[in-house]
Amino acid sequence: MPVPCPAGTFSNEFNRADASQCKACRPGHYCATAGLEAPTGQCAAGYFCVSGASHPSPEVATADFGPCPAGRYCPVATAWPLRCPAGTFSAATRAIEAATCLPCTAGKYCPTTGASAPAGPCDPGFFCVAGTQLARPATGFCAAGQRCPQGSPAAEACPAGSYQPETHHEACLQCPSGFWCGEGATAYAAQPCPVGHACPSSTESATHRPCGRGYFSPVIGASACLPCDPGSYCATSGLAAVSGPCAAGYYCTGGSTSAEPVLTLAGPTGQSMGGRCPAGHYCPAGAVHAVPCTPGSACTRQGLAAPDATCQAGYYCRSSASTATPADDALEGQGGNRCRPGYYCPAGAAWPLACPVGTYNPDFLATSAEACRICPARTYCASAGLSAATGYCEAGYFCEPGATVSRPVAGLCPAGHYCVLGSAAAVPCPTGTYQP
Repeated sequence: MPVPCPAGTFSNEFNRADASQCKACRPGHYCATAGLEAPTGQCAAGYFCVSGASHPSPEVATADFGPCPAGRYCPVATAWPLRCPAGTFSAATRAIEAATCLPCTAGKYCPTTGASAPAGPCDPGFFCVAGTQLARPATGFCAAGQRCPQGSPAAEACPAGSYQPETHHEACLQCPSGFWCGEGATAYAAQPCPVGHACPSSTESATHRPCGRGYFSPVIGASACLPCDPGSYCATSGLAAVSGPCAAGYYCTGGSTSAEPVLTLAGPTGQSMGGRCPAGHYCPAGAVHAVPCTPGSACTRQGLAAPDATCQAGYYCRSSASTATPADDALEGQGGNRCRPGYYCPAGAAWPLACPVGTYNPDFLATSAEACRICPARTYCASAGLSAATGYCEAGYFCEPGATVSRPVAGLCPAGHYCVLGSAAAVPCPTGTYQP
């Protein structure tokens, strides 16, 4: 009795002696049952049938038939899976058409056919658009002013604050201090920092960092702004020069933002920028600090550009006097005192003037040398600045008014006379006595 050819085979010839003479089902076809004279039909889309297939969609993969593998596609009646072309890939199995092959992902490359995934990222210094086949595409290199890190899908302009003078680079260089670099810069030398601005490293534009209030920059290519000069003020930002001198009646210590700074106002450096001139001082225009009031003068109120009073007669005004009639050296801001005994103080006195030797003055508030009294007879005034006579003339001498020593040469008691302690004149020896 005849034996049928097994499933997966067929025979269209007579007189076959055994099963080995049955033909394997043709490429792209399947033979579903035993005893076939011809293939049952075509292999289904998404599958491949090289030889001996018994099902249109064989799920068990062998070398001869099975599901279409990743990286390939299988239309109807496929014998051998068709490979996705270079520059594409497909991760899907059972693909039925070429459209399943996707362009290689941007930033990656697909150098071979039949790829199930991209081979890897684009090399540094290059960029890979979708569908790229090479890690270093001939037309996909970074130009000057651009950067392409590994895996770049496109060239990227150097961000502001950086530059790149060469091609094929993965990173940009930091813009050096004193210069600025806009987006996509290829150089920096022609872009120095303008006056009124500071350009530390990585500065992004000419106007990126204007000098703040209290600062200025007078030179091109500065990396930092300067605090406003002492005695000046910088009122606005972006200054190439100071706004002007500190106003009369005020002082500016440096970094001032106002011509009339407030004493408690902290400047850009955290220190006081200056203030209104205090009493006992004066501040001409452009003052760096409050100037102590001139000796012999008084600065009686705040905000003075010059002393406003002369020290009153009978008083003396040292430096920093805040009143024309100071009463006590120990009082802060008084800067002087009443003229004391032994001295006199004319108007404008910076220090009390001593009564000369041979005179004295017992009173406060003397205004001229006329207040110095001649040392009285019988006494002597040995030094300047006395409030009373130094003492009495010694015995054996007599002291006329204005004596300066206790033994005046002109006051030596003559022969035939005697002079007791404190004598104003020599007294003749009485009758019956003598003095050789």
